[in-house]
Amino acid sequence: NIAGDGTVQTLYPIGSDQPIVTTPDFKFSVVVREPFGVDQVVAVTSAQRLSDLEQVLKVWNQQKTPVEVYRLVERYAPPDARVGAASLYTSP
Repeated sequence: NIAGDGTVQTLYPIGSDQPIVTTPDFKFSVVVREPFGVDQVVAVTSAQRLSDLEQVLKVWNQQKTPVEVYRLVERYAPPDARVGAASLYTSP
């Protein structure tokens, strides 16, 4: 997630989350908190685990580096990667 103020927020996988989604109807819960406003949720999928991308994104988590996220995806995503994004509007 890229928050409205540019803060990068890792949403998945975190902790004990399974890194590979095996069902077409995957869902996960999120808690909305500051900074509120317009968020850009970015999803990257691939046939294989994105271990390198996961590791570098952990380094940038909670930092205001929105452009860097897209550079990292471009650099570390495999050729079969699919990238999608959606805007979310949050408020307290």
